[in-house]
Amino acid sequence: MWLFAGVFMLTGLLKLGGQALSDQRVLLISGDMMKLLGSVTTGKDGAFEVVVPHEHKNGEVILLIKIQGPVIALVHKVVDLKSDGKGPHLINIESSKGEYHQIHGMIETTSGWPPFLNVFVDPVHIAGIPAQLEKFFNQRDEKVVESSFFKKRLEDKSFILKLKSGTYRIGGDYLNYSRPNMVNPDFENYLVARVDADGENKPLEGKRYGGYLLEVKRNREITMTIEVVPDEELNR
Repeated sequence: MWLFAGVFMLTGLLKLGGQALSDQRVLLISGDMMKLLGSVTTGKDGAFEVVVPHEHKNGEVILLIKIQGPVIALVHKVVDLKSDGKGPHLINIESSKGEYHQIHGMIETTSGWPPFLNVFVDPVHIAGIPAQLEKFFNQRDEKVVESSFFKKRLEDKSFILKLKSGTYRIGGDYLNYSRPNMVNPDFENYLVARVDADGENKPLEGKRYGGYLLEVKRNREITMTIEVVPDEELNR
């Protein structure tokens, strides 16, 4: 479908286990993996369409699909526009296969408990995804980079996530930056200060604000320990 001179639409359909997957971000990237060409979101029927610039219409482009729920994953598809055509290109993700794993998490605290906890997950390396595409993992569009790939608000002390094989940073917080200026606040701020994982003889490497590195090649059990953040730290 030609829109106007120089551009045309690349179309596709995103499914999870054969069911349409809506509200997921699809990035169009140049074949050399250097430039973001476009960004769209899948509709209720899982369909998407993205404009391909004229200079790329006869070459290779890459679709990088960001799955940010109900599973956490990235998948990519190389499209040769000259031979494969404009689509629709079907992308069906089978999360029941062996490359997807459950993370069972428990939250412990050194003191007290926040009103809720925001757990975040950021992919670092994903199985099957070229390293050159990793710089786009948190890209939302041409102007916006997301602070985290995935966030989940927890009000319980346990959670379950399903992740594609790879390396991730995982952490969490409850931060109200107004607290230092409040009179007698009835809550504390918290950060995840330590993450322990099954099969590891020491805590995971990482930092409180940036998260902790977790290798996901099988189902994992982790324990995240939160601690109070002093007001002085937020005022720095």
